Amino acid sequence: MGNINQPDTQKDVYHDIDVHHDIVEAIITQDMNRAEKAVHRHLQMNTKTLQI
Repeated sequence: MGNINQPDTQKDVYHDIDVHHDIVEAIITQDMNRAEKAVHRHLQMNTKTLQI
């Protein structure tokens, strides 16, 4: 099992960058709905790494 904080694949790396960009933009524009969706997507994507 790898480091839990390390993305598994190139796709995961791009996903994380995309989600973080969404969160930052949502904060700047005060769009909390967008921020919530981005965080939810991030958690869904990363749940697989937390499974034992």
